[in-house]
Amino acid sequence: MSFAWLPDGKWVVIEGLALLSTETGEMSSLTSPPTKLLPDTNPAVSPDGHTVAFIRSAIGWVSDIYLLDLTEDLKPKGEPRRLTSLKGFIVGSAWTPNGREIIFSSWFPGSGASLWRMRVSGSGEPVRLPFIARDATLPAISRSGNRLAYQWEVSDSNIWHLSLSGPGMASSPPARFIASTRVEQAPQYSPDGKRIAFESDRSGVYDIWVSDADSSNAVELISLSQADVSCGNARWSPDGQRIAFNLDEGGNTDVYVMRASGGKPMRLTTDPADDEAGSWSRDGKWIYFTSRRTGRWEVWKVPAGGGEDIQVTRNGGGTSSVSPDGKSIYYTKGERSGALWKMPVSGGEESQVLPTVHERAFCLVNEGIYFIPEPGTDGKSSIQFLSFATAKVKTVAPMSGPSDQGLSISPDGRSLLYTQTDEEGSDLMLVENFR
Repeated sequence: MSFAWLPDGKWVVIEGLALLSTETGEMSSLTSPPTKLLPDTNPAVSPDGHTVAFIRSAIGWVSDIYLLDLTEDLKPKGEPRRLTSLKGFIVGSAWTPNGREIIFSSWFPGSGASLWRMRVSGSGEPVRLPFIARDATLPAISRSGNRLAYQWEVSDSNIWHLSLSGPGMASSPPARFIASTRVEQAPQYSPDGKRIAFESDRSGVYDIWVSDADSSNAVELISLSQADVSCGNARWSPDGQRIAFNLDEGGNTDVYVMRASGGKPMRLTTDPADDEAGSWSRDGKWIYFTSRRTGRWEVWKVPAGGGEDIQVTRNGGGTSSVSPDGKSIYYTKGERSGALWKMPVSGGEESQVLPTVHERAFCLVNEGIYFIPEPGTDGKSSIQFLSFATAKVKTVAPMSGPSDQGLSISPDGRSLLYTQTDEEGSDLMLVENFR
């Protein structure tokens, strides 16, 4: 639980924005958040004790800093006022000693977290601190104001390769395949097996990369430079000429398509809700995606050349893929992870196929389904295979680390790609002579 002391030391503001007396235990609420499901969090009291900054979240990965002024007897003075509107997810804030500015961390899906500076008066726009490492969260400022500390999140996910001798049979242990000191994830083989599309933040922001099938000659497909823009979840069209992908701009995600050789992307979805995880129909005429526009994740589809969106599932649906014969659509009940279900492409009754799939890690082949389930009670993950012929699940290979997004099989069925987190943790960083 997060909390903040008032300067007199007699009162504490706790998560949920309640005022707690350290002497009597008396408690009183300062705000009434819009929804009880998302309480106001991370209070930070101004140096003079007259204002509380806190984080208020909307549904999904969007939150902002609000300010609440207090009277001399610590009662709310009016309603909270919103200070930021970056459409990111706030991860900690701190007042400067003069009480004129707030330093805060804002995280954007796909592009990580950065530290920003904002005037308490609300005048002007937030300014990103250029000298701070990416994935910086939970800032703290010394009383003298010349030292800034923050938490630096460290995560290194890489794409691993597993050779297969037949359906559900590994021929050798997994090996690291596409790697750097940053994040590589969500791989997919091209239909001819000669290229691999994947997402990486090796350039400083999440973007789509394409390499040869042996992982060489990796090139960035789209060049991004803005802190609040990122791309991911690249999926080849059946003819290998186009790629569908997510593009997140300012906290809103939509599905785009572009030529695999490069060029200007075409936006397919325009709803203000998040639309993501596009996948192609077998004839290349439709792109399926998941959207939260109804209030929960459901599978929709849109013509690959643009047109009207059509809702596909009605009882929840996330990441989806059409079966090799084009007759069924498989999807998770959950945006990324959850049970795997299927239903006819033409519509009809749905049925559960697997009890669990982790981080979009499933791939359909003629003989069955390769997938990575949620980690076991021991925290370990493994690659598994559901045979359509026997209706049984077998372990293909154990994994040496936690799984991350995606899983793909080469067209010849001899190679499997998956994402594994090889390093994860955090360090404390200190900036001297902060101004």
